[in-house]
Amino acid sequence: MLEDWLVESGDPAENNLRWERHPGNPVLRPSAANGWSEEWIANGTVLRIKDRYLMFMEGKSGPVYRIGLKIAEAATFDGVTWQDNPENPILDIAPKGYDAMGVLDPSVIRFRGRYYLYHTALCGPPDHVALAISDDGYHFTKYDKNPLFAGRCPFAIVLRNMVYVFHLRFNEDGGYDLHLAISSNGLEFTRHEMRPILPRGIEGEWDSFSIVTPRIFLEGDVYKMIYAADSQHVDEPRGFGLAFSSDLVSWLKFEGNPIFTPGLPGEWDSQAVWCPWVERQADQYWMWYCGSATTYDEGLTPMVGMAKLGGGLR
Repeated sequence: MLEDWLVESGDPAENNLRWERHPGNPVLRPSAANGWSEEWIANGTVLRIKDRYLMFMEGKSGPVYRIGLKIAEAATFDGVTWQDNPENPILDIAPKGYDAMGVLDPSVIRFRGRYYLYHTALCGPPDHVALAISDDGYHFTKYDKNPLFAGRCPFAIVLRNMVYVFHLRFNEDGGYDLHLAISSNGLEFTRHEMRPILPRGIEGEWDSFSIVTPRIFLEGDVYKMIYAADSQHVDEPRGFGLAFSSDLVSWLKFEGNPIFTPGLPGEWDSQAVWCPWVERQADQYWMWYCGSATTYDEGLTPMVGMAKLGGGLR
C-alpha cells in the first residue's frame, strides 16, 4: 500500500525524500514544433488502452490552451518515453462561445463503453466544466449541451455506475475549495451537499488556503486522493497531500502530509507542483506531476516530471 512507504507523522521532508525523482526530469517539455504546447505542458490522465498508454495533456501556445495526447507502447513502457500523437491537439477551442479562450485540465474515464473527457472550458469568468466523448480514446466530439456546470480542474471517477466529478471553486478567502458533483449518466450533474468535499487545513497548516488538482485511485477497497495545496497561494501549490475514503465523500487526511514538495531552488520544479497522477507499477508507485521554476507573476514554465516510490529504490 502507498502509505506503507511513507512516514505517518514527523518531519514531512522525510516523505518528500522517499520519492526518487527521475534524473532526466523534466521528462516532457514544451515544444515549438507541435503548435499546441509551445509555452507549457501539463499532465492530466494516464490511461492504458489496448497495447498503449495514453497521457492526456494540456498545452499552451500564446494565450490559448488546448488538449493533446502523448503515447507510449505498453510493451516497452518506462514512464519516461512518450511520443506526440500525430493528430494533436485532440480538443481545440471554438471561434466563440463557452470555450473560445481555452480547453484544459483533461480528466478521462471509460464509462458505458465510451471515453468521457471532462475538462475546464474558458471564455471569461466564470470558468466551466465541459465534456467531450470518444469511441476510441483518440478522437473526441464535444457534447452538444456544454458547458455542464460552473467550476474548473475536474477529476472524474466512476463508482457503482455513477460518475463523480471533483472540481474547484473559489472559497471565501480567495483560494480554491474542492467540490463534488455526481451524475447517473455522465451528462447531467447534481452538486453534493457537502461543500467543500475535502476541507482545507486550519490556519497555519500547509493546505489552509487553497486546494487544487486532485487525483484519485483505488487500492484494495480504499480510494486514495493525492492533491496539491498551499497555505498562501491560490494556484502555486507547495506540496502534495494524501487522503483516504471508502465512498468518495468522506475523506481522512494522512498525518504525514505533505508527502511531496517542490524541488530545490533553481530546479525546474522549485516554485510549484501540480497534477500528481499516481499508479502502481509492479512493486513501485510511479507519479507524473507538473512543476514550474517560476511563478504566475514571472510567467509560468510548467513541464512534466516523474518520481518513484517503494520497491527496489533503496
